[in-house]
Amino acid sequence: MWLGVVLSLSSVMLDHTSKAQYYIVSDQKIPSIYTVLGKQKLKHGSSANNPKRSHAMYQYAIQGDGDGMVDRYTEYLIQNEGFVRNTKIEEGGYRFTVRMLEREEEYGRKTIIMLSVFGDQLEVSLSCTSK
Repeated sequence: MWLGVVLSLSSVMLDHTSKAQYYIVSDQKIPSIYTVLGKQKLKHGSSANNPKRSHAMYQYAIQGDGDGMVDRYTEYLIQNEGFVRNTKIEEGGYRFTVRMLEREEEYGRKTIIMLSVFGDQLEVSLSCTSK
């Protein structure tokens, strides 16, 4: 019985997270996949914080063109949120894509977003570091 309650609560929490308008890392608000691309099935989410680095990761089950989704989300962040591509880390292949975006913040902080598509999964990894 308790297992059913725990599974039910985690399902509700993931559904709530999948509809979040923003990812929040440290004090940075970044428009989410849901905001830019619409509803996607969130499979897993996690976060960790310490004084020098905050990190969050979201993994989605996707259907359709994962590469196109990454391209649309990347362009949105570049045009509307002040991110730039880090071309040192940009890979692609059959059902495999990696993009890295960076944004310099005040006081020497940096926000980094890594977008990865592997088959039918999209992973959004965000970190905010300080000097």
